[in-house]
Amino acid sequence: MSIVPKTRAAWSRVVLLPFQVYSVTARIAARAYLDLAVGRRPDTTFVGVVVWGYFLCFLILLIGGIHQRISCDRAGGTVSFLAAAVSAMACWFLLPELAQP
Repeated sequence: MSIVPKTRAAWSRVVLLPFQVYSVTARIAARAYLDLAVGRRPDTTFVGVVVWGYFLCFLILLIGGIHQRISCDRAGGTVSFLAAAVSAMACWFLLPELAQP
């Protein structure tokens, strides 16, 4: 078992992995930050940065998924498209947090 990927498909999966992890963990971090700010006005700049991160992840995962589909890595492309959908939905659900006074 090798740590370094040997195929092009494996490299594309490794390159997109940090963006897929961000899609899952950033929502948890933003929610924890907002829950800690109960009773005081939270700084929405942090949530804005998380939303921009989701937007960037969405674009990168979408382009990466298209690249993986074209290069015949159908399973990797499906995972990337699902992660892009998670990023878009998480970004959409965080937008109301920016509108809070």
